[in-house]
Amino acid sequence: MTQLGYLAGEGGVEVESITRLVDALASADPNSINDPTLIAATQLTVELDQTLFPLNKKSTQKEPQTWAHELQLQGVAPSVMQALHRATMERHSGTLRAKKAVACLLWITDRPIAEIEQTLTQFGGAPDGAAGPIRAVSTRSCDLLPAVTRVAEILHPGLDLAERRARLLTRLEVGVPASAVDVASQVGSRLTRGDYHRLLRAGLCSIDAIEVASDEDILTCLDDGRRGLEKLDELRRAVRAHREQERERAPGTPILPPYEG
Repeated sequence: MTQLGYLAGEGGVEVESITRLVDALASADPNSINDPTLIAATQLTVELDQTLFPLNKKSTQKEPQTWAHELQLQGVAPSVMQALHRATMERHSGTLRAKKAVACLLWITDRPIAEIEQTLTQFGGAPDGAAGPIRAVSTRSCDLLPAVTRVAEILHPGLDLAERRARLLTRLEVGVPASAVDVASQVGSRLTRGDYHRLLRAGLCSIDAIEVASDEDILTCLDDGRRGLEKLDELRRAVRAHREQERERAPGTPILPPYEG
């Protein structure tokens, strides 16, 4: 409880947010705390409830059923699914939370933003589109995800989410699937989501592929002129940085010979 209190006090997270997360994650099977569960749990916070998102409130069947069903298919922990629909002051909060979680999960796929918008606005309620709200909810989820994962680790001693957290934060920041995360973790937002997705379609969004690709092939996926060359340099640096990290993690040459008894 002291650790949870410190998290609320020093982490800039609402106490009510921590309380909701504890209620949702305490009874969850640690093995069920996957990326979709963490993203859905993030939507339980007060901070995400305050993030605006389009919803057709007149749709009493399709909106509520569609987003909840999608999260179930993604393997979101049952206790988190139940918590999403726990009553709040806002009658539609459960549907909004589920929809925001789906928006984040779509954002980290290889789907174009126009297709994601079309999917999320298929029931109406978004006359001005949804691109801005999609980016806003993904960004706010990045802000709260470290607190969510820390709550899960405190509640389930032995659960280490450090690597999962780092990868998911990278994906939410730039909007890429898992296949691009090694590159995106090095380059981040210095490339746009569109850049990453053009590289993906060309098969050039992995460390191995970029390492052997020609400058000309990579530049066809980037901007023209100086900006494209700057992005190319970023990608080349990303490969070098990734290889250096691999060397640092690799075990060194043994000092002692094999022991003979």
